[in-house]
Amino acid sequence: MLSDMNPHAEVSRAIDAALAHHGADRDEWMALSALAGAIPDPGAPDVAAETLDRLAAHGWVSRDGDAWALTADGRARRALLADTVVAATG
Repeated sequence: MLSDMNPHAEVSRAIDAALAHHGADRDEWMALSALAGAIPDPGAPDVAAETLDRLAAHGWVSRDGDAWALTADGRARRALLADTVVAATG
């Protein structure tokens, strides 16, 4: 019965499923959101180097010295995933 389930777990599963539909995961979504400034403290999520490397391989982020930044494609990808999460949780 749905009312007996943990609502946070249900939302979490809905987010994961929505992201997976686009071949994404939470690490990708959180990294892109952090770099977009959508998370108040971009240093808050500890973005793994392998996640950044994967995003760079897709052309969604680029490195300028020690800093990472979204590319135009990365901003588009982040917007798609953000809309996806909003739709899944709305």
